Amino acid sequence: MRQLWAALSPDRIDARLRTVPVPVTVVRGTRDRLCPHDWAAAVAAAAPQGRLVEIPGAAHLTPMTDPGQVAALVHAAAGRAGPGRRRTAT
Repeated sequence: MRQLWAALSPDRIDARLRTVPVPVTVVRGTRDRLCPHDWAAAVAAAAPQGRLVEIPGAAHLTPMTDPGQVAALVHAAAGRAGPGRRRTAT
């Protein structure tokens, strides 16, 4: 029950993302019924360096259902880390 209340409580992620100084990638599947495109696009737009990536045909929980594609996005983002940013070895 605690998880339900935590999920339902208002979280101003857009306000918090405005202060994130690193690139942010929001990932959703094109068939995701729980995370609408417009909401995901607004979240990505809130970050100064935000972007939205939609995985064609994927539904909700893309890290579990499409781990290869999500991992490729993470690796690509790590490659764009830029000077002065730490990258961890995999």
